[in-house]
Amino acid sequence: MRLGKGCSYDHEHKPASLAAHVGAIADGIVEGMRAEKTRPIGREGTASSHWVLLDFGSVVVHIFTPPERDYYSLEKHWSEAKTVLRVQ
Repeated sequence: MRLGKGCSYDHEHKPASLAAHVGAIADGIVEGMRAEKTRPIGREGTASSHWVLLDFGSVVVHIFTPPERDYYSLEKHWSEAKTVLRVQ
C-alpha cells in the first residue's frame, strides 16, 4: 500500500488511516464470504491494533499494516508451504 498526500500520522508515527483500512479490508472479506454462504469461525485482533486474523477453517486470512507485517514475518515461518494465492 502506498501512502499519498493527506495521510495523517498518530502518536506512534503510523498513518492513522491504515487502521481504518485494516478494518475495511477485514469487513469486506467477511461480507464477500457471507455472500458465498461462508462465515468465519473466528476473528482475532482489531483494526486499531493494525492486525486482524480471520479464520474460515481451511483458510486463515491475516491483514496487517506494513510495520506489523515486517514484525511478524509470517512469510519466513511459512516459507516452505505451498503458495495457493498471494495478494499484496
